[in-house]
Amino acid sequence: MQPGETLCGLLGPGDFAAVGLVGAGVPTLNGDGTTEAYCVYAGKSSGTGGIEFDAFAGTTADAPGTYQTVVGEGRGGQDAASLLPGADAAAINLASDGGSAVIAVRAGKLVFAIGFPASDRAKSQLTTLAQLVLERAAAIR
Repeated sequence: MQPGETLCGLLGPGDFAAVGLVGAGVPTLNGDGTTEAYCVYAGKSSGTGGIEFDAFAGTTADAPGTYQTVVGEGRGGQDAASLLPGADAAAINLASDGGSAVIAVRAGKLVFAIGFPASDRAKSQLTTLAQLVLERAAAIR
């Protein structure tokens, strides 16, 4: 992130389009943007059929608890850490609330979740986007 940017800047509408998700626009931000960001690119939330990226950059000590909270809100999922080099932990749920697909990731002090409507391509889309965030966020992990 560059000075003045928010965590929402880790994913842009073009990133969603690049993996085949249509409808992502400029995100609306809830949170302070530097230590927590709830970024909604379409709709009201991923749980209601929208496109959402939430990110938390607290402390390394807080990250495991934050991750467990995020995983719990996504209704758990299968372990996906092996799919994401650089992740300390990851869980993917392809059938979460509201028909959404969600991935939650912890890497150092960074915890994030990506969610959007489930489809047969969701696993590949989620892991591609999550890897992109890990690469872009290397300096804040």
